[in-house]
Amino acid sequence: MHMEPDGEKLIQVKIEKLKIFIKPHIYLIMYELFVSGMPQYKSESLDKPNAYDSDWGNAPKMEVGC
Repeated sequence: MHMEPDGEKLIQVKIEKLKIFIKPHIYLIMYELFVSGMPQYKSESLDKPNAYDSDWGNAPKMEVGC
């Protein structure tokens, strides 16, 4: 801890060898959501939403940012 002439206290923290633990089940849940969680329609289904196209190449891009 360091005291400035105007009375302000400055605290410096040095972090070394930080260990980060990742729980892989969170990523597996997210993977399951994006792969299996989206609805899939048969080509002859009457339940399809408007502008549905079964060709994945024509689908709009989905961007996910973190």
